[in-house]
Amino acid sequence: MKKLFTLTVVVGLLIMSATFAQQPSSVVTVDRQTIVGTYSKQPFTVKYTFDPATQNTDKQWYDAAGKPIAYQVVLDAERAAYYQQYGTFDQALAATLETKQPTDMIDVGLWMLEPANLPQLAYDLNTILGSHYAFSISPSVPMLSTTMSKADLLKLQFHPAIDRIYENRRFTTPDGELENRNKPTAPTIVSALQTEYIPPLWAQGFKGQGQKIGLVELGKVRAMSTLNVVGYQSTCPNSFTDHATFVANIATGNSVISGVAPQASVLSACADAEGLLEPALNWIFDQGANVANVSMSNEGGNGLQWSDRIVDSIARQRNKFIAVGAGNGAGFVGSPAKAYNVTSVGAFLDNNSVTWNDDVMWLLNPTRGSAFGNPISNKNDREKPEVVAVGEITTYTDNSITAIDVGTSYASPQVAGLATLMINVNSQLAQWPEANKAIIMASSVHNLEGANTIPYAYRPDLRDGAGVLVGTLARSIAGTRGDNSNWFPCTYSCWWGIEADNTQLPVGNTVGVKIAAREGQRVRVVVSWWANATPNYHFGLETDFDLTVKKNDFTQVAFSGSYDNNYEMVDFIAPASDLYRIEVKKAAANENQNKIGIAALVYDQRPFLANKAFVPLIVK
Repeated sequence: MKKLFTLTVVVGLLIMSATFAQQPSSVVTVDRQTIVGTYSKQPFTVKYTFDPATQNTDKQWYDAAGKPIAYQVVLDAERAAYYQQYGTFDQALAATLETKQPTDMIDVGLWMLEPANLPQLAYDLNTILGSHYAFSISPSVPMLSTTMSKADLLKLQFHPAIDRIYENRRFTTPDGELENRNKPTAPTIVSALQTEYIPPLWAQGFKGQGQKIGLVELGKVRAMSTLNVVGYQSTCPNSFTDHATFVANIATGNSVISGVAPQASVLSACADAEGLLEPALNWIFDQGANVANVSMSNEGGNGLQWSDRIVDSIARQRNKFIAVGAGNGAGFVGSPAKAYNVTSVGAFLDNNSVTWNDDVMWLLNPTRGSAFGNPISNKNDREKPEVVAVGEITTYTDNSITAIDVGTSYASPQVAGLATLMINVNSQLAQWPEANKAIIMASSVHNLEGANTIPYAYRPDLRDGAGVLVGTLARSIAGTRGDNSNWFPCTYSCWWGIEADNTQLPVGNTVGVKIAAREGQRVRVVVSWWANATPNYHFGLETDFDLTVKKNDFTQVAFSGSYDNNYEMVDFIAPASDLYRIEVKKAAANENQNKIGIAALVYDQRPFLANKAFVPLIVK
């Protein structure tokens, strides 16, 4: 019932835009919500209004007295209230400390406010504490790591140089624990990749050639003559694991079958705790990889964790694509899959067939299945995961050993593989991971449940996000980069990469492109940009964009304007043959630099065939 209501709200907005156009004198409220701050407990109201004269939808926050306020006021109130209650402690760490004695030692990470001189800060902290802690100093993020007593941690709870102190938690592999090993009926990666329309990309010559995919695992990928492992992180343990090897096979394949990117090579990195993600990812990208996959998770809560912040920081700094398994607890998405700058991947079952009519989300029981619960946020409109892929697959460690396993661990490397193929299709996407993410979301039109799009006004907890991967549609977008100068239109599916600093695109201004579509064609547009791991990280985005699509006569067709996602998405049937205006408005920015990737898919929807398999027809 909840999802039906969400869909009604979105569709209602589109219908009202046509109705309101008959009343040019009045701005109409199309959505209004009262939000109580999670930590401040202050009531705020957010209102969306539609102006028939401009055909624009706008959003505005109000305080308890009804006075318009900037969203930053909400963020500041939440941050101040959190600090008053917890100080520098992350909530999970605060809960852990309640169970500890003063002399108990805890592995922690300290995220500093001032990254300029971390060695000096480490020295200063030891001076304050009268101790000699051996701090590990991060080379790329403002982070110190050590093992510290509860008594000394309490001395740092309100230290002005520290933004947040996290517990360094251990990872688990979010898979089925090989619970289905040697199951008689084997779902194969062959049917999985056919379901996702990957093989047609190989036939066109896109197989991952020249690319490296980095895998972060608990152990090393097993060396096999049929897997092109070109490097191991030196800090990895000596143990090789089946899990890491299965993930590598799905991403790149072996002699038994082909993975998603069969000619890509593998980099094997390791991290058994959150604090080790940073060196693992940096090592992968130092070796020349453009894509990384993390099939590990910490599950159980809906708040952002240390691992989320690390991958968000590294992804943006290194300008790289990272896929992460959503987790297998059937509840809240795990970490680091809650991170903004990654593509989080859920799992579905294709029932070992290439048709779409028997596909279902993976849910074994209330505590075992593809995680989908959304992270907490101010507006409660974040949506994770972004996409889903087949999760139950026959995997191979060599030519004689097979196993059947299920989990988001095996869905995620399919997205990493597809992102790699997109770089083969268009090498510019190596420098535009935001656009690569937008392309994968825009092309994932195989909807399993709920709305066809991700509604912006409410928090729908969609299990399948944007939908299931469709490789051929992704390729149709990736092949052409559009020209965003002077509204030059794309005549078929394409993508754009746009620099969006405050000089080129000031707050309140709009950048626009055009896409041609015929009446009755389905159009899906996604815009994606970077989040920033600043002191506001746990409370909201530094930069926010809204997405509007209009007919060439400026009549609004679709709008998406969430507050807490660093992407927006619309999906509609073209009401007329026209050039459609894609307008991206910078709604807010507390930073100067950012980049946006826009992906637009336009295609015909063929009728269902006798076997109910949906066959996309790429229109050019």
